[in-house]
Amino acid sequence: MTRFKSISLLIIWIVGSLLVGCSSNPDTASDSNQTVNNGVAQQATNNTNQQATNKGDNKAANTANTNKPNLPNSNSTLPTREKPTGPSPAKADQIIFQNHTSGQGNKPQMGDYITLHLEYYSPKEEVIYSSYIGSPNSFELRPSLFNGVLNKGIMQMAIGDSASFYVPADSIFQKEMPAYIKSGESIRYSIKLLDIKTAEKYIQEKSEEVANAAAMDQQTIRTYLKANKLAAKETKTGLRYIIEKEGSGEPAGTDIQKVEAKYKLSTLETNMVIEDTGNKSKKLVINQQVKGLREALTTFPKGTKVKLIVPSILGHGNKASGRIPPGSVLIYDLEIVDF
Repeated sequence: MTRFKSISLLIIWIVGSLLVGCSSNPDTASDSNQTVNNGVAQQATNNTNQQATNKGDNKAANTANTNKPNLPNSNSTLPTREKPTGPSPAKADQIIFQNHTSGQGNKPQMGDYITLHLEYYSPKEEVIYSSYIGSPNSFELRPSLFNGVLNKGIMQMAIGDSASFYVPADSIFQKEMPAYIKSGESIRYSIKLLDIKTAEKYIQEKSEEVANAAAMDQQTIRTYLKANKLAAKETKTGLRYIIEKEGSGEPAGTDIQKVEAKYKLSTLETNMVIEDTGNKSKKLVINQQVKGLREALTTFPKGTKVKLIVPSILGHGNKASGRIPPGSVLIYDLEIVDF
């Protein structure tokens, strides 16, 4: 327990996620990888947003630096991956790499986007992290990835290849060593390379993915509004809203960091209640919310009661978040109390 408690203190991010800063409830976390605008396909190629995506993806890739165990419980088991042969490296610049398969396809280059399954193990061969619990990692191959120590090996792999690495802990944990490992020991990585895309192809596919998701969201929302005989207004981003009580004064705008609100969050497709604050208000950090809620918190004045219908591309996108399934349209029954 002491070892895992220490590991937990080190977590900065967790993979799929690629994920996403959150408020006190992870189900209301924002997904920085989803790009939203009325011109969805064009926005997906916007340089500023692409840089933000790259940053988030590289956070996912660098989980080795700070991640805690992501196994559901201590009894969880995973298939044993092949281990590299030979002793653990003794010096920080020594890495043992063994490619278990010999794919004949193209190898990734710097700037390509790669998708892979990743696991890493403690010196006692305990699974510290595994993407097999969840979904594969996708990110841009950059010189800083994994502090640069795995790039040479990854660039020798083709699609379908599996490889193992022994990496000196000192070259990964350069600032503070977690409790489960000591200086001079090594971490074993197991990687299976699933896909390689050029930056151009990656951006194009993301653009098409977002455009398709936006179209599906709007069809789902139109069906919902018609079935429930609701008339909703729509913002430029695609957020739908129904004012139930007008507020007064000025909205929070972009200068306010926190808004006190009451809300009930549910999913449109399943009508599952994810969170309900009831009569108690809750302070929400604006920039940690999904984009649709963020827009509402900065647009409506105090006292506003509003029903928000948040398309998935303004929510968590095609990734699960807590009990929220991938691709979910979100419903917020929101009251802005104070800011």
